[in-house]
Amino acid sequence: MLLNRYFEIQSSGRKDEIRFFYKSNRTKYAVTFPYHLADQNWHQLIISISGTRIDLYVDCNRIFRKQIYELDLGSLKNTSSWIGQRNDNQFLFRV
Repeated sequence: MLLNRYFEIQSSGRKDEIRFFYKSNRTKYAVTFPYHLADQNWHQLIISISGTRIDLYVDCNRIFRKQIYELDLGSLKNTSSWIGQRNDNQFLFRV
C-alpha cells in the first residue's frame, strides 16, 4: 500500500522532544519542540496550525508557538488519520 504522509507527529522520550513533520510544495520540513512528554502519564497533545503559525499545546497549556512554511493542503482529499506506530501493521486508532 502506498502512503503519502503530509504531516506526522512523533514523540522521543530519549531526546525529550516532540517532532512535527510536514510537506509544503513537495519539500519536507521538520519542526522540533524540546519537551519531556515520556513521564509514564497520559497527556492531551494538540497541534494547531493557522497559516504559517504552529502552536503546541500539552494538557490544554500552550507550550510553544513557531513560524513554519505554509502547509500544502491542496491534495489532502480522501485521507485517513492514524494514531500509533509508524507501521502498517500496528496502530491504536484509525479514522
